[in-house]
Amino acid sequence: MAGGAGHASQLLIVLLGTLASLVALWRSKAAALRLSFCLITWLGVLTLGAQPEVWRLSDDPLSPAFWQSQDWAGVAVKGLMLLSLAALPEILRDLRLRRLHVTASVLAAVLLFMQGATGTRDLLEIPLS
Repeated sequence: MAGGAGHASQLLIVLLGTLASLVALWRSKAAALRLSFCLITWLGVLTLGAQPEVWRLSDDPLSPAFWQSQDWAGVAVKGLMLLSLAALPEILRDLRLRRLHVTASVLAAVLLFMQGATGTRDLLEIPLS
C-alpha cells in the first residue's frame, strides 16, 4: 500500500469522525445543528471518496466522463439523502419543503438508476492491478 499505516490511521480517524457526526445528526433536535452535522458528515464522505485509491472516470468537472462517474453520482445521492435526513422535521411541517423533498427524491432515484445502469460498465473497466 502506497500510503502505509499512517495514511490508514488518518482514514480511520476520518471514518470514525464521519460516523460520530452521523449519530449526532440523528440525535440533534435544533435545525442549525442538524444542518451542521449534515455538512460535516457529507464532508467526511467526500474526504473518504477523494482518495487516489478510489477509481473514477475523471476528476475534471468540464469533462463528460466526470458526470458519468459512479463516484460523483454516489456523492450527490449521499448528499441528497443526508439533507433529507437533516430537514425531516421541517419537511413534515411545510408543504413547500415537502414538494422540494419529492423533487430531490426523484433526482436521487434517477441518479441511483444511472448508477445501476452504468455499474457493470465501471466494474469491467476497473484495472485489476
